[in-house]
Amino acid sequence: LDKGAPANHVTPGGGTVLFWACFHKRADNVRLLLERGASALASAQNGLTPLTVAACNGTLEIMQALLERLEGEK
Repeated sequence: LDKGAPANHVTPGGGTVLFWACFHKRADNVRLLLERGASALASAQNGLTPLTVAACNGTLEIMQALLERLEGEK
């Protein structure tokens, strides 16, 4: 991100980097991506959103960060 990579970059796997940070339970990366403007609304090719992934993983800290961002994106 510091070298100009977009916060909403879509990976070859079909999800944004935020999606994959949620999938891998990386709360630190999720917070950083949200701070840098990543959209909590962007869904992967399979239709799953970062919030769906965080909920399935049971990562409350990540869910809370995403919900706070979603409130701001309304």
